[in-house]
Formats: sequence, structure tokens, C-alpha cells
Amino acid sequence: MPSYTSTKTENAPHPEGNGQFTVLLVEDDRGIRNLAKIHLERLGCRLLLAASGHEAVDLLDEHACDLMLLDFGLPDMTGQQLLDEISSRHPLLPFLVTTGHGSEKVAVEFMKRGALDYVIKDESFWKNLPKAVERARDHLAMVRRLERAKEALRQSEERYRALTENTNDVTLIFDDNFNVHYVSPSVERVLGLPPDEFTSNGLTKALHSSDLPLYKQAVEQAATAAGETVKIDNFRLRHQDSSWLNMEGQVTDLRHLTSVQGLVLNCRDITDRVEAENRLRENQDRLKHLAHHDPLTNLPNRTLFKERLNQALAKARRSGEQVAIVFLDLDRFKKINDTLGHEAGDQLLKDVAARLRTCIRQSDTVARLGGDEFVLVLEEINQPGPVITVAKKILSALAQPFVIDDYELYITTSIGISLFPSDGDEATGLMKCADVAM
Repeated sequence: MPSYTSTKTENAPHPEGNGQFTVLLVEDDRGIRNLAKIHLERLGCRLLLAASGHEAVDLLDEHACDLMLLDFGLPDMTGQQLLDEISSRHPLLPFLVTTGHGSEKVAVEFMKRGALDYVIKDESFWKNLPKAVERARDHLAMVRRLERAKEALRQSEERYRALTENTNDVTLIFDDNFNVHYVSPSVERVLGLPPDEFTSNGLTKALHSSDLPLYKQAVEQAATAAGETVKIDNFRLRHQDSSWLNMEGQVTDLRHLTSVQGLVLNCRDITDRVEAENRLRENQDRLKHLAHHDPLTNLPNRTLFKERLNQALAKARRSGEQVAIVFLDLDRFKKINDTLGHEAGDQLLKDVAARLRTCIRQSDTVARLGGDEFVLVLEEINQPGPVITVAKKILSALAQPFVIDDYELYITTSIGISLFPSDGDEATGLMKCADVAM
């Protein structure tokens, strides 16, 4: 049984629900725990400290945490085992990884399990740790804003369904030539025109010319069955201020009734609902885009990449063609981040993404998996030659200098390629094969 120092005395009581960003630090080195506590509390974070995996599990069961800061080398279990232990009870808990110098490969494995970032315990550790936590906090705040926006949109959809419940209806009676014989007084509230003026103008002047065929069709349909109602989903009427209102209504042929002797239109203003539905549709499209694209480079993210890959494989199985997966990893990217800062690193990733787009056809896909990893899906391949050509084109494009903050940067890239069906017949195996080849 490994020995370690308990952190019970280090975790002073904290009031729950005070809105602070709560970080669980899992670290067996007491000195690092204490220094990390000082640095992160300066950011306004609330710290919970655990010296072992078991203490971390107990604290997570007792407290709500926004982020876990995990050292993969613990006295009673590995970091991977701790993630396995808490995954069923806290599957959505975001986490960062701290690792000793030279353990970057281990950190990369954690990134594949969903870690937001990792921090190397080197001479820059105390400088980089607060920055990593701050980036994670900003990222999680953005995710929560998106979740709130989705909920607000859901509630809006419910409200929009009731928008027409209390609107003013307009009723008018017209003849076969669209001359209006009667219009209800509500027309002045809805369209801004007194009833007598609307009547003298006639219905064709009020109707939008593009909607006239639709309206005539509804009238003709109503005329074939006296007394039957025909619905018109969306047509436009001119307001007194020359704007156009979206209306929905129904036409009934009551010419057979001596008290009416005309066609009757009952309609209501749905402009607010139409505009709200348009805004809702735009917001849904925007949220869908955010869910499937990397926010930094605007490239497809891992989720959309997997969809595109599976579609390409299904198409290739039908056509008998090949599909190529090209993995790319920027060499020594961390050094650029450490020396020039994350803003320069982010700009480099955006510039790399832009160059990669120029190396492929419109039918192909380039995606960012995370960090400095990119992947391409090349479709409609009949032989390996074109894939090699694309790989050479990528290496040539990325070999050109990148100018960032007055610095001229040169980078190298590792590439791994796998081909369907020769290297595998399903997405996971092909991705592993390309990763190993890289």
C-alpha cells in the first residue's frame, strides 16, 4: 500500500454555491500543491486539494467541481485509472494534465481521452499553469454560454408557437375581380389604413405581386367547393407605411349566401412569427456550425471529420474506389507556444489551416483534431500516386516561411497515410494506421 500525505487539513471549508470557479488539484507533491494553490487563487479560483486518486474520488463525490488538474503519476493509481474510476459518475468533468519533463507522449494520450490541455513541469511551469487554467476557464465559460443559448432557443420555440394567439384578425369580402366590398375595422390597426381607403384601393393593390398567383390559386380552389375553407400559409399585404406584412389566412366561397354574396378572407399578421422563425433558423444554423467546426481555424472538428470519413468510405464501397487518410502533426509546435506565446501559436495554426485548404480539392476534407494535429480525407482515389502528390504539395506549402508578429517561422511536418481498403475497411482502423505511419 503506497504511503502519501492526506490533504484533509489543506482543504479549508468553503461555502458552496458562491459562483467561484472550482478546481480540483490532484497532486501528490505537497510543495507543488501549496504553490499551485497560491497561483490559482490569485486567478479567483477556489481550490480543492487531493494527494491521491482515492482522495480525488471522495472530493468529487462531496463537491461540485468545474475543472480537474491531474498529475498522471499518483501514489495509489495512475491518472488513467483515476479517469476510469470517475468516468461513470462524472463523465463530463473537464480536466487538464500536468506531466514531468520528457513525458509529453503520456500527456498526448490524455489529450486523446479528452484533456483540454497539458502543462509540462519544467522551468516555465508556474508561468504556464495559470495560463492553461485561465484558457480552460474561458473555454468552459463559452461552452456554458452556448448551452444557455440552446435553452433560450428552445424556450423561444415554445413562445413562437403562441405568437398568433392574440393577434388581430382582418376579415374582408371581395368578388371575382378582387374588388373589396367589406373590410373589418381591425384593418386600420393591422395595416394602418382606414376601412374605406382599403376598400377603394382594392385587394390587388394590397397584395404583393409575387404572391398574387398563390392567392388566385387558393381562390380558385375555394370556388370549386362552396363553403369549404382553403388555407393560405404565407402571403404579404402592404402596410400604409409601404412595408410588407406577412399574413396567414383562409379563403371561403360564400357567394351562395345572400347575406354575404362574396369570397371571404380571414387573415392575421404573422410578421413577428416569421421574423422570429428566421432568426431561430439562423441561430440554429450558427449553433450547428459551432458544434461541427473548430472555433480557432473554422475547419471541421473531430465530430464532423468522422461523419465525412464514414460517408467517404460508404461511397467508396459502392464505387470500388479508394479513400486516403492523411495525418499531419506540426513538429516542435510546443516550442513556438513556449517562446512566442499562445497567441502566436494560434495564429500559426490558422495560417497552416489556410494553406492546407489550398492543397486539396473541394470534394476532399481537411479537419483539425485538436492541438497541432490535422487530418485530411481524400476521396475518389484510383491509385496511390495522387495521394503522394498531395502529400508533397502539403510539405511544400508548409515549408514556406510563416510571418507572425514580425517573426519569420519555418516549420516541419510529420505525415502518416493510410488507404482504404488496403490498410483497413473501417474508420477507426484506418485512423490508427495513419497515426502509426506518422
